Amino acid sequence: MSSDLRARYGKRLWSARLDVTDTEQVHQVVGDAFKALGAIDAVVDNAGYGVFASVEEATDDQIQRVINTNLLGSIHVIRAALPHLRAQGHGRIVQVSTAGGQTTYPNFSYYHASKWGIEGFCETVARESPPSASA
Repeated sequence: MSSDLRARYGKRLWSARLDVTDTEQVHQVVGDAFKALGAIDAVVDNAGYGVFASVEEATDDQIQRVINTNLLGSIHVIRAALPHLRAQGHGRIVQVSTAGGQTTYPNFSYYHASKWGIEGFCETVARESPPSASA
């Protein structure tokens, strides 16, 4: 972590290493963050991994890594954060996405599948989690 960020934000800045493909670790780190900070205004997820390959060229491991990181990893972060945000009565989830979740390019089929998937998931979560009247 950059020392200038620590100098600027002090105790308001909290960081941890996180592998979003490790569901148990996701829940632990998210829980630790809420415990350490009390209320959190925004949870930002920017999980991303890409493979440049045609459909038949990608290995099973490459496909699994893209889906586990970009789709399932982001879902795990959101699922871990939502109960905390609901309990505190406010907060936002910012899911960073890409044009790859709205359009397609050759040789990025698995990346697009994962990003289109998280786009649809987040649109559903937004409908299930409307802003509170006090927000």
